[in-house]
Amino acid sequence: MSTVRLLECLQQWFQAQCDEDWEHGYGVEIATMSNPGWSLQIDLTGTILEEKSFSGLEYGCDEGGHDWMRCKVEEAQFTGNGGPTKLPELIQTFLNWAKTEQNWLAVPPYQSARELDLEWYRNLSEETGPELCRREGCGVARIAQSVFCRRHQFEQVKGYLPTE
Repeated sequence: MSTVRLLECLQQWFQAQCDEDWEHGYGVEIATMSNPGWSLQIDLTGTILEEKSFSGLEYGCDEGGHDWMRCKVEEAQFTGNGGPTKLPELIQTFLNWAKTEQNWLAVPPYQSARELDLEWYRNLSEETGPELCRREGCGVARIAQSVFCRRHQFEQVKGYLPTE
């Protein structure tokens, strides 16, 4: 596959993942390395590939030379490193692996971090008291196992107030 076609396919995969949330915390990074070589990192969190196994690939361990490459998947991230002429092969390795998934461009149904936070908020116990929330100026009863009401317990843990 030509280098241009490889980049088009990688862009197609990236664009398919962009849902106005994923791209704010995840993405694709291509960088140079000083030995010399290339580094390719592709975040898989929240993608159809997140749980997909990858056996890894390694050859030509001589990092001082030009003909070496290593690819692996760890902690929901595809990582590839290779010699100065290996960038197309790194991208091709990712795409070959990704395309073994029938719906490689599909976005799985997942919840954004904010949706998960709101679900957690909704599952907090109801305010029971009789003690009041310890947040200054709050007159709402506290929830079980806390000194705060639901709203202020959420803020204490998550760092922002819930909005539904």
